Amino acid sequence: MTEKTHGQRSRLRKQVVLLKIIDYIPVGHKNAVTRKQLVILTGLSDRKIRNMIQEECNREHPILNMQDGKGYFQPAYDEMHLVRLYRAQENHRTLTNRKKVSEIDKYLKCQNNELERNQISISDVIGGGK
Repeated sequence: MTEKTHGQRSRLRKQVVLLKIIDYIPVGHKNAVTRKQLVILTGLSDRKIRNMIQEECNREHPILNMQDGKGYFQPAYDEMHLVRLYRAQENHRTLTNRKKVSEIDKYLKCQNNELERNQISISDVIGGGK
């Protein structure tokens, strides 16, 4: 790699670090932008966009996605009803995920118990068992 190419990459990395996804997310549901559009606008990967949205969403800059295909937006002052709907949507998703994890935990416990029932102790093998 030439020094010039290395320098260009270094400058590009610094530019990416300075980029804030919140600057690309408009105010108002009617102005929502999709992740695909954000990928095109920023040149970043979809995964990076998702991570940045998660990191930058906070009480000063809430970022909503109503799962209606329109994309991400910052709520306008008159869109508090959408903030409430979004909260309910995410709460339901969390409860659903907790239920799935609980079922997986039960499965694992059952599998571990089955494994223990099928175990043979070393003393059983050498004749010192019950």
